[in-house]
Formats: sequence, structure tokens, C-alpha cells
Amino acid sequence: MERTIHVGDRPLRTGYVEAVATAPDVQGSGLGTAVMHEVGRIIHDGYDLGTLGTGAHRFYARLGWETWPGQAFVRMPGGPVRTPDEEGFIMILRTPATPTLDPSAAISCEWRPGDVW
Repeated sequence: MERTIHVGDRPLRTGYVEAVATAPDVQGSGLGTAVMHEVGRIIHDGYDLGTLGTGAHRFYARLGWETWPGQAFVRMPGGPVRTPDEEGFIMILRTPATPTLDPSAAISCEWRPGDVW
């Protein structure tokens, strides 16, 4: 899904990945890797950045995703609100269109109902 993720004050057109899972009986068969290779290609070809939230860092890191080291926020109508429970779980995928990013900068998403990240 497309979202606008900000790194610092810079808005980035982002391919946002969520709700990815592999059925237990086919885990380890390469199906999840194949799907994420295709997702990565779509993000690489059409977005400034890819973003996802996960606890499965090793799986995504081997596909080129990086854990975002900075603080995380949600952009609310009254201003940004920190989401510390998300910090350390947000990963990014750089693309040819990704500008130079300051790894100490905050990353933020827009508010939405349900899980904001």
C-alpha cells in the first residue's frame, strides 16, 4: 500500500508492507522469500522508500531491509506523537529514488485507524 512516511521533515512516497505471513506447513520452502523479492522489486521500481514493521529482522535483512535506528512518531492533527513501542521494529528498504537519509532522524507515519504502523 502507498503511504507518505516522513524521515525528519522530508515526506517520502513509500511502499508500505504489512500483513505478510506464510502458512506454517510451507514455512522454509522459499515462498515468503519469493513474495518479498517481488514486493521489493515493485518498491524499488516505483517508490522513494519501502517500510514495514516486524520482529523478523533476520528474514528481511537478508533481502536488503534495514532496521531504522531513530525514534518513531505518528503524525496526529495536534502534532507528532512518539510511538516508542515501534522503535527497533521499523525497517526500511532503500530504492534508487531514496535521498540521503539521516539515521538519527525521526521516522513518522500519518495517523490511521487501527495499527498506525
